[in-house]
Amino acid sequence: NGEMYFNTTDSALYIYDGAWKKVTQSAVPSWKQAGETYCYTYGSNASDHSQKTQKITIATDAIAESGSNTLSQTRYSPFTGKSETVGYIISGASDYMDKHTFASDAYAAVNNATEYDKRGASAMNDTNCYQFGGSDVNSNTIKKVTYSSEAQSAYGGTISDHSNNKYACGISSDTHGIIAGRFVSSSSPTRTRNIHKFSFASEGNTTSLGTMSTSSGQQLAAGSRSNDGRGFSAGGYDAITANAATANIEQITFASGASANFGNTLTTADQAMATPFTASVSYVCAGNTTNTTFDKFSHSSGTSTVDIGTNFTGDSYPSNAGLGS
Repeated sequence: NGEMYFNTTDSALYIYDGAWKKVTQSAVPSWKQAGETYCYTYGSNASDHSQKTQKITIATDAIAESGSNTLSQTRYSPFTGKSETVGYIISGASDYMDKHTFASDAYAAVNNATEYDKRGASAMNDTNCYQFGGSDVNSNTIKKVTYSSEAQSAYGGTISDHSNNKYACGISSDTHGIIAGRFVSSSSPTRTRNIHKFSFASEGNTTSLGTMSTSSGQQLAAGSRSNDGRGFSAGGYDAITANAATANIEQITFASGASANFGNTLTTADQAMATPFTASVSYVCAGNTTNTTFDKFSHSSGTSTVDIGTNFTGDSYPSNAGLGS
């Protein structure tokens, strides 16, 4: 799936998606985690926010919390996934999975047999989402939720460089899940700047993609991406160089694995944030220290982070990977 060829007979581009299909403007597949109208974060470790949703209106940068509990269980830093029409909120100090139908803003519990875990990372494509590097399981396993069945299963491979992994940062390219830094208790130092990737299409152990810069946060950083083949790791805790939270924004180029300081920083050094995003900007919400942080940075290099205001209502440890509709 995803392979393309140019047909010289009819001068058209074809893409394989179970069958060869002629590509027209409406047929070009779009990557769907980015928000177009709204972005969302879910849950918190604060009791008065832990079953609620925070919704960002992209046109105005306004953020508001649901007035009542939307989630079936309290959620502490849950994993997330997203098809074209619904979002999934998975585990998060719970073994439940909820479904958020974007068009109606309706929520429902759809599975109560997911792995109990939290404070890890998510990656996703249009058919599955992946969970790894959580603090409760603290292993090298990768889990997968298939949207069509709404069931969680084991991914056919593991994180290959360390056997214990938690507080990971996750980013999604079009073809791979990206694991950028994490706490690895089986080694010294106990954090790693290693960047690993795993394939969505062909399951197997992760392979090395590169190494993060010395100013990066190695644990509890939050991942987002642009629409041109780059990912971002925002904030986190730098336990190797500074032994403190960082305001660094790290840019990772998917094709080459090159990783470097983006040339822009958050307004406040912090960790355990959510980064929902659009095709052109990322929002940075909450944090373990400031709690109410609400920043926005452009995916274009050289632009400054904007402090939208200290009005994030969800407190700390929301869903690491925010979603969009």
